[in-house]
Amino acid sequence: MKAAYLIHHFACASAVFWSSLLLPLVPGAAPYVVTLVWLAVTAYYVWWVKRYYESKAYYIDEDYVTVEKGVFFSVVQRVLISKIHLVSLSMGLISRLLGLATINLHTAAGSTSTWRGPGMPEVGLAHLDYDEVLRVSDRILELLSRLAVSDRRRLGEGIVGGLRRTRELLEAVLARGGR
Repeated sequence: MKAAYLIHHFACASAVFWSSLLLPLVPGAAPYVVTLVWLAVTAYYVWWVKRYYESKAYYIDEDYVTVEKGVFFSVVQRVLISKIHLVSLSMGLISRLLGLATINLHTAAGSTSTWRGPGMPEVGLAHLDYDEVLRVSDRILELLSRLAVSDRRRLGEGIVGGLRRTRELLEAVLARGGR
């Protein structure tokens, strides 16, 4: 998570740097007011980013993947393991340089959020260390494969049970003389 802080601190520092180059072009006392406001906004942003990344947590159990996040408003996202159809990993250029990655969990229903649009992941675990991303994705894929085996077994037992009932009914009909 510390590397994720670096991304946002770098963005803030570069914004302050570029704005300091442009401020001398504004006449009067306005540059000082703009600078103070800009520094206050930047300080607030840096404070918020730190709290945001501290508030992020995820839990993986046998049935659910749960993601919690939020500074002012808490957001909890839960996805059934059995509903996950695709586990994708993504890394941007800066994330790759810092050794970070994002896991996206897609379901057949897709995102229910109106602002994300179709095809977006249901849940995303963003800016995790690459080793942690591999560990988490392996755990989710292990749970999915275990679930797939038990579902196949259950489906096979259901089919065999249905075939047995059909055979018993046919044998009963034949025992009565075919009627």
